[in-house]
Amino acid sequence: MQGLEELIIDPNPWFCGGCRSLWHVLASNAPNVVTASECADQLGYRNRYQLIRWLGAHGYPPYVQLADWTRTLGWLLEYERSSTSLVRQAWSEGVDPSVCYRTVRRLSGTTWRHIRGEGKKVWVDRLGVRLHGFIACSNRQLNPRTAPLSVLAPTIGGARSAGVT
Repeated sequence: MQGLEELIIDPNPWFCGGCRSLWHVLASNAPNVVTASECADQLGYRNRYQLIRWLGAHGYPPYVQLADWTRTLGWLLEYERSSTSLVRQAWSEGVDPSVCYRTVRRLSGTTWRHIRGEGKKVWVDRLGVRLHGFIACSNRQLNPRTAPLSVLAPTIGGARSAGVT
């Protein structure tokens, strides 16, 4: 989704290259769900289990929660752009609206109306706080034998390249 990637990555400069790649895959497909297998394939992992191990090693919450964050932020961004209700967004995705409302409730502990009222800035900040508490990518060394090349590639902005030359 146009704008979601910038909305998530720009205010979080502490994201390492692997984190940025992960959010790029999730945000570029939002609000549609990208399965863990599809995401792993796009990031260059052998399978979803390798991706899940990488998430755990870097302190990320489970993949399902990350996908829920991107879906919810995608819905919120679309609502703020065009005032499209969550029900209409769900129908256009071919999803039952109740699934969307339950996803929002499970993720936030509150209602869609409440999230919509607070706005995307508040929820992007909450995502950043949630992830920043879990992730210290710039302070960790990646294992070159288990991380895919897309994660080990040097990133712009001075982030470490995990010691790979």
